Amino acid sequence: MSEKQQSINDKEMEELLKRYKGKLKSELNPGQEDEKEPNLASRQYAEFKRENMPVQLSFLENAFNFAERVFRITPEKKTEQEMQENIAICHLNMTPAGVMSASILYPAIIAVLGIFVSFIVFSSLFFVIFFLAVAVTAMIIMQKMPEILANNWRMRASNQMVLCIFYVVTYMRHTSNLELAVNFAAEHLSAPLSIDLRKVFWNVETGKYPSIKESLDEYFESWRKWNMEFVEA
Repeated sequence: MSEKQQSINDKEMEELLKRYKGKLKSELNPGQEDEKEPNLASRQYAEFKRENMPVQLSFLENAFNFAERVFRITPEKKTEQEMQENIAICHLNMTPAGVMSASILYPAIIAVLGIFVSFIVFSSLFFVIFFLAVAVTAMIIMQKMPEILANNWRMRASNQMVLCIFYVVTYMRHTSNLELAVNFAAEHLSAPLSIDLRKVFWNVETGKYPSIKESLDEYFESWRKWNMEFVEA
């Protein structure tokens, strides 16, 4: 993805600066940073995620979690690690076991119902083969679903990276405080990158990392294979 992404030229950067100059100037008044609460982003992370998470992702969470409760299947270690990485990128509250369980349970239901309908209603072997093919296709797609969702999340977040860097750098020039700068970017960006940044604060607030810098380092690691320009910036 990083090879295809083109850096903006000086003219585009100048236009971007003009576009946001007035907005940033009004929000970066001296003394105003003392009134901001960086940990507000972390306290509101769960609520913000619920409000901004696409409906289809919430539906998938419920479907996969239900499948895990009904019919739990644990994937292989390597597959589980890859799935967990992709699930974490999308901020989904589900497990690799839930994905594997759903990829077996729901296609099996499709196959059984399809075969039943084929014999009872149509009395045709063609529809038996058709529903079996649909079930196998559904199984493959469901197992690949975390990867598909993660790639889509990365693509959408990549489109916001230039603006994110602009917000952070501009704030740091005004007030040399990384935590406030990241919080400022999180407040002014939309999903999905705003959710990522709020999760950075959430990890500090919950004690997963002792500082915002270490939490950011962990977040950047997830981008190292996909967009080195963003990590280096």
